[in-house]
Amino acid sequence: MSLRIKDLRTERHLTQQDVADGTSISRSVLSQYEAGTVDPTASVLSRLAEYFQVSIDYLVGREDDLGNISLPSQGMPPKKERELLAIFRQMTEAQQNRFLGIGEGMIEGATAAKRR
Repeated sequence: MSLRIKDLRTERHLTQQDVADGTSISRSVLSQYEAGTVDPTASVLSRLAEYFQVSIDYLVGREDDLGNISLPSQGMPPKKERELLAIFRQMTEAQQNRFLGIGEGMIEGATAAKRR
């Protein structure tokens, strides 16, 4: 669970202080949650889940998929990423798999070109 909290925070380019301010949790306690030295209470889990717009199950590791969530205004991805996500969600599973394969191929091609 500690990794999920930190991952969510860093993915959104937030500092511990940003999350602390948005959840009324002290930065030092949040740091302990992220380090795994202290477990958050149910009340704190609820606040964190609401803040990050994920389920408590996701925070505690019982759910691997974020699902169809709306991202909070703080830490929202850039416009192009949101557009890609909107398009991706409209695709069938087969289309999504093909799209991911094309994207991975583009990255691998760019990496190979840099090595030359």
